[in-house]
Amino acid sequence: MTATSLRPRCAACQETPEGGLHDGLWVKGLFICSRCCETLPHWLGDEVEYARLKESLKCSWRGNPDWRKYLAIAENP
Repeated sequence: MTATSLRPRCAACQETPEGGLHDGLWVKGLFICSRCCETLPHWLGDEVEYARLKESLKCSWRGNPDWRKYLAIAENP
């Protein structure tokens, strides 16, 4: 049996980072590479990476409604 290495693909840019599993962030089962993590705050709503990531997260959360338990109820001032 030969050993194979698992290499994740970024949910936003669809690329595999050189550092593999250690070169990014896992969010609800989705991998986001470190490059996309760094540039994420500067993305605009019409960028391809933003749309891919948004759709991936939407599909992930739609299949698992437990994410709602992490929401906090805001109090009115």
